[in-house]
Amino acid sequence: MINKKILMHVLGCLIACGVILSLRQIFIYPQEISSVSKAIIDDANGFIVAFMLMDFASAVKNIPWPALKLSLSIVFFLLGYLMLNWKPSVMKMGSAIFSADLTKVIKLGLISYFMRVILIFVFIYSVVGIPIAIGIIVVTNIVDIVGVVPVAVNIGANVQEMINGNDRRMEYNYIIGAVAMLISANVYAVGCALFLFIFPVLSFGTVSCMVEKKVFCIPVDTSEFENEKKDKFDRKKTRDIITKGLD
Repeated sequence: MINKKILMHVLGCLIACGVILSLRQIFIYPQEISSVSKAIIDDANGFIVAFMLMDFASAVKNIPWPALKLSLSIVFFLLGYLMLNWKPSVMKMGSAIFSADLTKVIKLGLISYFMRVILIFVFIYSVVGIPIAIGIIVVTNIVDIVGVVPVAVNIGANVQEMINGNDRRMEYNYIIGAVAMLISANVYAVGCALFLFIFPVLSFGTVSCMVEKKVFCIPVDTSEFENEKKDKFDRKKTRDIITKGLD
């Protein structure tokens, strides 16, 4: 079952969208909102001109879609790898959540995905909400990168389980899973569906479940590192005892 609190948030977003669309139809916005939105858009235009982002966008536009998709996938892979090394315990718990409750992950992922599409459309249509739409795009892309890591770790663990009989190190699992996702996202015909819909749904759903279970509030677990140090000390102590016995 989906949490009632989540359903209330969804209902609230839909009501807000209805209000925004209604105001757009009758062209009535508070003067303060219009002024702030215009100022943000002007600042954004200045930023674009200063950093020649239009030239960059034109260059990107000329890149074939398969090459652009491959480049974006590689960027996601590298950012995910950094995230894995920064918060390994959080990503490990995210992978466990993904594996334990895949149905809920998919449900929350679908809700998050379509709410994102609706909100972006509504705010762009409202004109004054364009800066908010841009912010939603940026935030959801960050969420997508975070969510890809547990998904890739889980895929890699399953692959290792089939091949080796165990899932080994989480870092290897991520690399295997991410490479598998990267290859499948560039397969003809089904690649676009995976890249633009299925993988984001799984990512959003995983992060939503992690937020619901307050995984991001859990401090970093250093027990594995401490156990490793203890094991090294014990081995050294054992070796010294054996050496003295031989002497």
